[in-house]
Amino acid sequence: MNPRPNFHDLRGMTEVARTFAAAIQQGKRILLIAGTGDGGIELSRRAVGLLPDMTDDERADVTRIQTAARMLPEGGEVDRRPFRAPHHTVSGAGLFGLTRTHLDDDGDLVARTFPGELELATHGVLLLDQVTEFRRHVVEAIGYHIDRTTTLITVAPPCPCGMANHPQAKSRCYCTEAQRDRWVGRLGRIVADLSIGCVMEVPHLTLNDRYHGERCPSTQDLLSTGGAA
Repeated sequence: MNPRPNFHDLRGMTEVARTFAAAIQQGKRILLIAGTGDGGIELSRRAVGLLPDMTDDERADVTRIQTAARMLPEGGEVDRRPFRAPHHTVSGAGLFGLTRTHLDDDGDLVARTFPGELELATHGVLLLDQVTEFRRHVVEAIGYHIDRTTTLITVAPPCPCGMANHPQAKSRCYCTEAQRDRWVGRLGRIVADLSIGCVMEVPHLTLNDRYHGERCPSTQDLLSTGGAA
């Protein structure tokens, strides 16, 4: 079985990693407010490691779905909860699946269903990076159709230019106050549409933080403490 992704690989993010781990273990849907390179994606990709091992029924579900999507080789086995991160340009069929029909050798009409990203994330993690780039009706549909067993993580920049949480934001952020206000409103609609239960701001990471900062607790430590400090 593949080892759990390890948070100990990350530096300079100890407090946010603890809060993130606690939210995942509590089953909350998460919105990470993070600038480019500030660690939002790195946290999200390790979320699978915070989920419990799959039950036999869950493993059977994931195996069935991945087999239908032709993601498993013949005789292959599922050894980890799924992690899916569709691009914001993904089609409706790519997100929600589609059914195709064809005539078999006997002339009978046969339907074949192909799972979309939402179904592929069942019992695992669905990451919507740059969630503000997804069309509003798509976000609403995801919120309506996402499986209740799926852990949802979304990531968005703090403002249109992405620099509002920089320590020197006044000299680096190019957004007007009105633009920032509209952005906050847009994030508010996403929170409502997706029933987000935890909004977290990921602090700006300097190069020194990233390469020389304090190491985050290991995944096992976060699991044993429930993410608490």
